[in-house]
Amino acid sequence: MAKLKRARCWRYLERPYTRISRYKQKNFIKGAPVCMIAKFEDGNLKPEDTKVKVHMVVDRNIQIRQNAIEAIRQQLAKILPEELGVQNYRYIVRGYPHHILRENKLAGTNKAERLQTGMQLAFGTPVGRAYQAYKGDVLFTVNLNDEKLVDKVKEIFESLKSKLPCSINIVVEKVAN
Repeated sequence: MAKLKRARCWRYLERPYTRISRYKQKNFIKGAPVCMIAKFEDGNLKPEDTKVKVHMVVDRNIQIRQNAIEAIRQQLAKILPEELGVQNYRYIVRGYPHHILRENKLAGTNKAERLQTGMQLAFGTPVGRAYQAYKGDVLFTVNLNDEKLVDKVKEIFESLKSKLPCSINIVVEKVAN
């Protein structure tokens, strides 16, 4: 598998270029990579039993690669059942990586001049996907049925924020039933 570029290469927002159609000939981007996020919702809590929602909110405009979102989702799937119990939560991934990242690869080794095209056909090949988050967008939501569990979820979010290329705010919302 090819090595990924550092996240800082894709951090800042650029014009979204995401035209993917059901009809192959109408696609702007040929061969877009598949979304890596396996599940967007998990947990056994029913929506009518929710009393508190804890949101992970992005605090500035930024692009977040699907690798980072999937890494956080995997950690949530592992930690939440251990810390909160299987029946007490439901998490939702709220950001979908629509934006397709492209890279114009150039050969930089000796005797590779014939492989380079420079700026000719410089559109680039698709190498990944990213979620374009704007200030105040919710990235993850954890629904709880007990207000005593909010502090544990806050601690979990604080420990996971190192996987993101930006800082986050944690917002607690009480649900009126």
